[in-house]
Amino acid sequence: MRVAVPYYGAMIRPGAGLERVYFLVDVDPAAGSFRNLGMHIWDSRAHPEFPTWLSRKGVQGLICGDDRPAYEGVLKKAGIWVRWGKAGDLEDLVGGMVRDRAA
Repeated sequence: MRVAVPYYGAMIRPGAGLERVYFLVDVDPAAGSFRNLGMHIWDSRAHPEFPTWLSRKGVQGLICGDDRPAYEGVLKKAGIWVRWGKAGDLEDLVGGMVRDRAA
């Protein structure tokens, strides 16, 4: 499964709006591993619908540090689950998700 994590940890940056830089990583909860880590830039002019952009990138989940329930419905509609309020570096966030899903 492919997961997105905002570069700065939060989906919304004060004064800037939706984050534009995301890490995308393929996660294998059964094996307890992740691979194919890459940084991707969301260009809102070329792809105005953020959930659609994530879907086109094959993203199935979003892990972020903030809590923006107003976005949950549109992300769910696009087939993307969200884990709000998660802080830490990328390895900790994805590793925690792998451990939670494997349990």
